Amino acid sequence: YKGEIHKYKLDSAVLRDTKKQHFSAYITCNEQLFGFDGESFARMTPFDWQKKMNKDTKWRFANQYKTYFNFQKGYYMLFYYRV
Repeated sequence: YKGEIHKYKLDSAVLRDTKKQHFSAYITCNEQLFGFDGESFARMTPFDWQKKMNKDTKWRFANQYKTYFNFQKGYYMLFYYRV
């Protein structure tokens, strides 16, 4: 409708690694932030992914893998919902 204002809240994201080979997932559940990477064979891990979105920061979920993620250097999709 004309003139209506809607607010949206960031809920989750999907991010491809810096070598463009693997995806990871980031979600909000009960107002807590989590990250998930299937390669590391770990469950969802508490992870404050929203603070990393506008920074050139790289990370990985398991030390034995050389799969790094970085919101500034990888393809990502963001998912919002209307509040």
